[in-house]
Amino acid sequence: GDSSRLICDRLGITPLVRFVLGAKDTPWLKPDPALTRLALERLGARPDETVLVGDSPFDMAAAAGAGLTGWMVATGTHTAAQLSGAGADRVFPDLWRLGEALGLTPALR
Repeated sequence: GDSSRLICDRLGITPLVRFVLGAKDTPWLKPDPALTRLALERLGARPDETVLVGDSPFDMAAAAGAGLTGWMVATGTHTAAQLSGAGADRVFPDLWRLGEALGLTPALR
């Protein structure tokens, strides 16, 4: 949480982020579904209308445990094969391809 908030501040995107939940912000850690349920509650979202984007098998476990679709990005820490093996619904080779899938790429370039 603290590191993510610092990164958001440095990138100037804090005003675009509703909240950040990190390891010290709740009694739960990924992939405990309670953490994901809290995020959904704060967002006012339902599992069937939400996609969890992550880059690790732990993120995919968090998605699956809370009944979410899991889209994973192979950032280098885990391979596409590892993410697929963890049950990812979709795997992207990089953030640009994820952006394309979300319809955001033109805004990012």
